[in-house]
Amino acid sequence: MNKEQAALILYGITLGKAITHEELIDLIKNNLTKIDGFKNLNNDDINIIAFYYEHRYGSRTFVPSSTLQANSSDETWFHKKKKCMSPDDHLFEERYKKYLIMQHYGEDTTKHIIQEAEKVLSMCADPNSNERKKGLVMGDVQSGKTSNYLALANLACDYGYKIILILAGITDSLRIQTQERTDEALVGAVSATIGNKEFISYVGVGSLDNGGYYAIPLTTNLSDFSGSNLSFTSNDLSKPQVLVVKKNKSILEAVKRWLKPGQTNISSNNILIIDDECDNASINTRKDDDNPSTINGLIRDIYNNFTCSTYVGYTATPFANIFINPEKEVGYDDLFPSDFIHRLKSSEDSTYFGMKKAMNMNHCKIINDKENYKLPAKHKKDFEIECLWDSLKDSICVFLICNVIRSLRGDVVKHRSMMINVSPYNKIQNRIFELVERYINMLKDAIPQYDRYTIDRFIKHKELNRIYQLYMKDSLFNIPNDNYNGKAINNTIDFDIIKDKLFDEISKFRVALINNKRKGDQRFHYGDYKQSGARVIAIGGYVLSRGLTLEGLMTSYYSRNSTAYDTLLQMCRWFGYRPNYEDLCSIYLSQESFDCFGAISDAIDNLDTQLDVMAARGAAPKEFGLMIKESPETLETDLLITSRNKMRNSFEKVLGLNYSGVAIDTSKLYVDPSRNNINKVAVDNLISNLTNYGLSINIYNNRYMIKDVPNSFISNFILSVDFPYENRKFDSESIADFINKGDFYSKWDIVFATGSLLNNYVPYKLNGNYSIPPVQRSFDYEVDEEIIRVSKNNNRLLEPGIFNSGLTEDKIKEAKEYAIKRIELKTGKNATNVKPIAEDYLSVKDRNPLLIILPIKLIQDESSKVGGDFSEAKQKVIDSFSGNNYLIGIGIGFAGREGKVMMKFRINKVKQNEYLKKFIQEEDEVTDD
Repeated sequence: MNKEQAALILYGITLGKAITHEELIDLIKNNLTKIDGFKNLNNDDINIIAFYYEHRYGSRTFVPSSTLQANSSDETWFHKKKKCMSPDDHLFEERYKKYLIMQHYGEDTTKHIIQEAEKVLSMCADPNSNERKKGLVMGDVQSGKTSNYLALANLACDYGYKIILILAGITDSLRIQTQERTDEALVGAVSATIGNKEFISYVGVGSLDNGGYYAIPLTTNLSDFSGSNLSFTSNDLSKPQVLVVKKNKSILEAVKRWLKPGQTNISSNNILIIDDECDNASINTRKDDDNPSTINGLIRDIYNNFTCSTYVGYTATPFANIFINPEKEVGYDDLFPSDFIHRLKSSEDSTYFGMKKAMNMNHCKIINDKENYKLPAKHKKDFEIECLWDSLKDSICVFLICNVIRSLRGDVVKHRSMMINVSPYNKIQNRIFELVERYINMLKDAIPQYDRYTIDRFIKHKELNRIYQLYMKDSLFNIPNDNYNGKAINNTIDFDIIKDKLFDEISKFRVALINNKRKGDQRFHYGDYKQSGARVIAIGGYVLSRGLTLEGLMTSYYSRNSTAYDTLLQMCRWFGYRPNYEDLCSIYLSQESFDCFGAISDAIDNLDTQLDVMAARGAAPKEFGLMIKESPETLETDLLITSRNKMRNSFEKVLGLNYSGVAIDTSKLYVDPSRNNINKVAVDNLISNLTNYGLSINIYNNRYMIKDVPNSFISNFILSVDFPYENRKFDSESIADFINKGDFYSKWDIVFATGSLLNNYVPYKLNGNYSIPPVQRSFDYEVDEEIIRVSKNNNRLLEPGIFNSGLTEDKIKEAKEYAIKRIELKTGKNATNVKPIAEDYLSVKDRNPLLIILPIKLIQDESSKVGGDFSEAKQKVIDSFSGNNYLIGIGIGFAGREGKVMMKFRINKVKQNEYLKKFIQEEDEVTDD
């Protein structure tokens, strides 16, 4: 039995589409066993092949969704109607399911998409009622939200909705892309050809069976809505009508005038509004709820034109939507998702390339902001660029090498893309386009002149030597790779083979400028490359950042500043399903952006956790929205989570916060030893004061601890330490105030984190009386920066186990039970042997909150010293904290309490102003592209 050959055959059958384990087993049994050489497979053989296939190509798994719903019920109008419907009543659903199968989604995946759409539809208004409902569906970036909302649209047509309005972003590119997908998945014909008696081009669902179109498009792939020149007959009026429109003032005004029941050709009293990227342009940014911003007001007006209406927003960045004022009276109310919030979850165990995988340092390349000739992250539109800089050239060459490797794997006709997003300005994008095209043409000339020579001669050319050096040294190619039986790619594929294929690939390269200045035929269309597979380097700004899909994206170069999390997260076109080439994906970005992504990841995880908890409690969306406002995560994100005009209902001088069960730390520390010495003195003073008070250090669970410390000592200590403002949750003034006023937190425990005695470091001398082995931490640092970032991409200073300090065995057992419940709630499966995290330990009843003090010995990873990211600048920092002069970091774990622990929170204006000085730029990505 040849498992490699079996995997290749299966990959050919699936065309690389991610499938579930169950679908894979069925495929082996029903398809592979009919092929010579595999007809006598036993169960062990089947499992071996399945394991190898999944190890190489990945699989798709489904994580249970979470739902918050006002007035939830198991017997909704949807469930009652479904019981009464015959198979013939599911025309749209059945055709869409066949279409998904035709697109190689697999039966289980198709079933999952339909089930999720059914959940959403069941929470929408009954189309035969006078109800109005509003909801929000949260998904991950590039995780298949379009497939889900098109499933919702198809089901809605079967269940009685007659008007489907899809709001498709604010750019022509996204609207056209969405219209084309809607034509395939819902309409059944190319929209521009409907009304042409001589020729109608049937596509997607319309090409199945006998062909036909099943909904009337009031927009086409060539034109947005105008209210005139609509091509359909009286026989079509019984069919649902579909509009795919931009969020544009004149367009929405025309839609508002035309979509009025009883006028023109509209006889229906119901409408389903699907708002793709609903956090973009749809949010009211004015202070007056009754005089909203233009797009927001027009969407509300269209919603209110119908006696029965449902508004469903879809987004990967729901922060702005959650911060909409939920208190507005029913009537001319805002778009807060008052009826339901539904979370679609992607599994990072599948081929979904998401936040955690992308931030892995093998994929992530940090750009040096001081690089010669580099375009600064913050620049003006008339900035003059002399030439391409090295890291951008590196990224292009890595993309070229990865193209060769993908073709060697058999993906010859698969689309491949690279994204370059370095400026919001058209003039600069044009200049980058010119320089990249010139560089590609230079490589096209040089490669065929040198590729016939030996490697020694080949690398005498400077830019060809760049290709060689990258192949030999870049982490994508020189670390163990599961696709090559644990060997590095460059130890498996000789460079001679790569060299010989370079021209085949680069000769197909196309450099494309993608912005709103490019219209019609000037735009790049993947459909033009169906036979050969596109190889495109896409250069742009905002158009690349919202909803636009770059097919087969492998290499991303992003060097932009953004003060808003939702803006930054939407830039992540590199997220998505990457079957058979996940290991070839790389992202080039600045250290600042990398740090922001770490904070975003924490914020999304926190949002998911809170949503799971609130869903288990049966909470309504309004309660969830208020809970998010009360979360200390707001401290991390108030300036960044979304633009300030979108957060006008939450960004205030006074906030109410709930610290219950929250852990925070100081993972960013000053590089200046004198500033760090302030913290050393503060620790010594704390111990002296506690000794004078009659409290002493003792050993509990092999850790140095002081128990039952009055909260005044803790608050005074917090006020005396000095940490960078980049630790945005660690606002010393406000935390100290909270500790003083928190009735639940009168007694505290203090613990000193300790390292291993085997490291033989000079121990940290605590107040001259105690010797504590320091903890080791790796870190990131760039020359001339004021701070270091401890633990690098983990973005955390503390290990979860430290939070069990001072707990009895029974209390630790209780924490493990919380952990099991948390995992079971998240996965829907039984869990055992789960390691508790900080939140689990802090949920233990009747425990004291915890102050954690860490003496830190900075280190460079051993791997860094052998061709890794070893840095002389880092070594100088390490040397400056020698002997007993260790860095001091601190963490706080606020114990969970049954009741709310609330207080008024004063924003620290010093930090706020400091941060704003550092990041002065547009509030809401207003660009000229």
